[in-house]
Amino acid sequence: GNDPGADPDDDGLTNSQESDYGTNPNVGDTDGDLVPDGAEAAQGSDPLDPSDRDPRDTVAVSVTFGDPSGSDSEKYRLIVAPVSGDPRPVQMRVNHYYGLSETITLVLAKGAKYEVSLEHAATEPGFMAQYGFSNYDWELSIQSPHIFVLDPDHIVTKEIDWPNSTFKAAGKSASLFVLIVNNIEVLSSVALNSPQLFEGEKTDFGDPSLVDNPGQALIIFRDQVATPSGNSIDDFDISFTANVLPDSIPDNALAESYWEMVAGPSNGSFNPSSGTQVKFQNLYLGGLYRFEFDTGISGCPKSGANVLLPLAGADITAWLESQVAVARGWGAAFKATTMIANASQLSLITQYRTFRRFMRLSGQEFDYQLVPVSSDNTAPCARYNIPDSANRIYVTVNGVVVHGSKVNNLLWGVFGRSWGYNVFFLKGGAHANNYWERFQWDPQSSQNAIGLGSQLFDNPAAPLTSILTPTALRTMQGGPEEGLMDTQLWPALVPFDNARSTIRQPNLN
Repeated sequence: GNDPGADPDDDGLTNSQESDYGTNPNVGDTDGDLVPDGAEAAQGSDPLDPSDRDPRDTVAVSVTFGDPSGSDSEKYRLIVAPVSGDPRPVQMRVNHYYGLSETITLVLAKGAKYEVSLEHAATEPGFMAQYGFSNYDWELSIQSPHIFVLDPDHIVTKEIDWPNSTFKAAGKSASLFVLIVNNIEVLSSVALNSPQLFEGEKTDFGDPSLVDNPGQALIIFRDQVATPSGNSIDDFDISFTANVLPDSIPDNALAESYWEMVAGPSNGSFNPSSGTQVKFQNLYLGGLYRFEFDTGISGCPKSGANVLLPLAGADITAWLESQVAVARGWGAAFKATTMIANASQLSLITQYRTFRRFMRLSGQEFDYQLVPVSSDNTAPCARYNIPDSANRIYVTVNGVVVHGSKVNNLLWGVFGRSWGYNVFFLKGGAHANNYWERFQWDPQSSQNAIGLGSQLFDNPAAPLTSILTPTALRTMQGGPEEGLMDTQLWPALVPFDNARSTIRQPNLN
């Protein structure tokens, strides 16, 4: 019937709404996709599109058009013609009554461009009979998130002029862009997994530091950007590009767009080349950086991207300095107890038994457990810090990453010297022990760690960092040739938290 509030096909849309959407008021599923017209309109998909677009790919655009004057004389035809990004045909609507401005909802495709125009449809016969002319007042306004309107002909306006005998919008049009951030591209020449494409209009990509199901991130290892000495970082860039659709979007549409770093260590800076493209530069601190892009267009969700400079375990420098003193006294006391327990009337036998005990505990019992975790739980990046059999991970000492096994070697050097053995004997013993267990000589990094432990023993009054300088500590790094990632990980920024960490001395009996 003609009742605008009726719903003869029982699809959830009134006759008036059916006219707004362009659907058939007598057919409950106009596009034949088995979803009622009213259900499609409610969920944001298109009741005229049998491919039934995902509602996330469409946007409801509110358009007001018609005759806003008091003459109550005109009808207008709204024409919305896809230019790109939408395969559907032109949509047309005519306002229901003469002299009426009405608001309708169109379901348009994100990433598409449309040309919007008005045509004069008819003049009310009584008005024409009385005055002998049409009164071309009109109104056109477009309200919606996600959109940008380019209107050089100024037809998106309200034109009231009595008598308005010329239709000033005739043959003119406005361009309607329905924006979507299709993806975020992040690349860097120093990242081994570059480029990374992040889904647009999404900011949560999981935690890339997790061991199981790590989230997405561009990953930059320290050895890719370190200077030859390893003590500093070369400059490097990370480029971010927000790929916005439609491709034909004018530059001024994104004049208010911007990038920001929303989480991560306080360093680095943006060098923008345009609103959608920036470079992030001057990074020298490890950690997880989270970035977001805002189009500046109302209703467009932000888009995100992650960059991970994976951290080693938290800093143990202060603990290590105290532990060197502990190992020194502990070793001397342990040797004295061992000699008493293995005493013989023959001093050579006592010395032999003592030596055997030292070798046994060195090979089987002298294992520090080192899993230092920072108070903010950002270090270590667990994905790259799987504990070894002795429950040790990569740790940070004086700004340098070393594996916990090398710290163990260093403290064993202190411990062994306190028994009275010289550094050459200790290094030779390490070679013999490693060859016995693995049929290979002790790695040079382990030998260097024992040597540094001996230096600490010989210089009890010296600050630990005067001996364990960054250059010296790098000699304790095994690198990829030992199957280690100590040169690739970034030093942690803060000391370990006792409550979160596992820091234990060997249990020597």
